Amino acid sequence: SDENCRVAERLATQYGVHTLPIYADLARQGAAEEVYARVKEMDVSVLISNAGMLLFSTLARTALPSLEKILTHTSSSSLEKIIALHCTTPTLLCRLFAEQMLRRGRGHIVLMSSITAWTPYPTISHYAATKTYLKSFADSLWCELRGSGVSVTTVFPSAVDTPLYNLDADTRLWLRRCGLMLSAEDVARKALRAMFRRK
Repeated sequence: SDENCRVAERLATQYGVHTLPIYADLARQGAAEEVYARVKEMDVSVLISNAGMLLFSTLARTALPSLEKILTHTSSSSLEKIIALHCTTPTLLCRLFAEQMLRRGRGHIVLMSSITAWTPYPTISHYAATKTYLKSFADSLWCELRGSGVSVTTVFPSAVDTPLYNLDADTRLWLRRCGLMLSAEDVARKALRAMFRRK
């Protein structure tokens, strides 16, 4: 997309790095394989799995596709998308890139979980459960890769000031000042610092 290209150009100019913008719907089946196929010939040393979506709703009120759409396979539900985005695609990306990193004997994997992974959260039960999956998965993957030269870092932020929350600028600023919301820059900085320290 145009936005991806603009971000890629800005990163290339600001940091003097080569960029390759790739757009993919990571909630779609086959997305992990599609992304990997685009970059597998490159020396990818860092994988950061950070895509997410948040739905505020009790489970019983979370939208499901109609019976007609289920039978014709023309739509997936919000539940299916959030599970694919937070669980299926990150797992497959780690499988594909970890194999490549293991062959080279080096690499870093960062998985974005959430503070919700540590305790039940009514009204976002499905979101919290997927973040708990990421916590458990990352813990196990860290053990499997220990000593291989490939590190696994899991991040557990509270609310982060991103478009995930439909809030006006004044509310965002107030929440950040109160410490109830973190800036995306601070979370990214801390995550990268931990990653490079192999925490």
